[in-house]
Amino acid sequence: MSSVTLKKIKVFLMIDQLTRLKPWMLASRPRTLPICLAPIMVGTFLAFAIVQRIDWFLATSSFLSVLFLQIGTNLVNDALDFPKGADTKERLGPKRMTQAGLLSFKQTFRGGLICFGVAILIGTPLMITGGWPFAAILFFSTLCGYLYTGGPVPLAYYGLGELFIFIFYGLVAIPSAFYLQTKFVNQTIFIGAIQMGFLAMIPNAVNNLRDRQSDAKVDKKTLAVRFGTTFACWEITFFAIIPFIVGIAWWFVNQPYLTLFPLGSSPFAFRLIKTIWETKQGTSYQASFAQSILLIFSFGLLLAVACLMRIAE
Repeated sequence: MSSVTLKKIKVFLMIDQLTRLKPWMLASRPRTLPICLAPIMVGTFLAFAIVQRIDWFLATSSFLSVLFLQIGTNLVNDALDFPKGADTKERLGPKRMTQAGLLSFKQTFRGGLICFGVAILIGTPLMITGGWPFAAILFFSTLCGYLYTGGPVPLAYYGLGELFIFIFYGLVAIPSAFYLQTKFVNQTIFIGAIQMGFLAMIPNAVNNLRDRQSDAKVDKKTLAVRFGTTFACWEITFFAIIPFIVGIAWWFVNQPYLTLFPLGSSPFAFRLIKTIWETKQGTSYQASFAQSILLIFSFGLLLAVACLMRIAE
């Protein structure tokens, strides 16, 4: 067999592997992953501003554990929404792999459970360092990742999705990342926790606004379904503005950089709000979703940079 033929076979096998991998990549919803990166980054750099060091092993373990929790939740959501009728051909958002037949229910659901297992495994150093509270946090986070769409009372189907996101990505993720670096928690970090918690709710609220009509058909009682389109637009507007208002609190605890630097992301917030109110119903809201992710990441990054500036004084 000639070397040219071998090269062609290798290229073919590589393309085949990528083709098989693509549905999994899409099912993991990579565009949502900055939502889990930003809180860990903020919590870690808030700690760095105080102790002036970072345990990169624990920081990386935190990020990867949360990352796999996010992917696991996305996969389980992809699997369970289809048989419940929430994902259909009429759905306006990105294609869901189970509904499209690119992955079977069994494959997607099992993949989600495996990701949950990997998250717990990677989180072992966090449990060793943080003790039983971190073991409890990891256990309940994994359980809620499943209960977001699964179980007898799925959170997303009863309008509790935003609350879960606020608690996990705000009030849990940031203090946890902070504690792993400092071995203590102070009250001021909850300013950052509240800021990032509100921001993290925006992509979910955008999706619920987009899917309001299809969700109503299957009795998925999101806040957008319960209270309507205008409420959903005001909800997103509120979530986008509140972090900047809450940021004023940093000024009163002698952290002016942490108030001022995140203001650099305000144009993304205003653009998101403008797009939300101008987008016609029955469209995909892709621009709004992308803007919400950009707002989360830029706000978190600028908050982290502000922590570095505090040290450089």
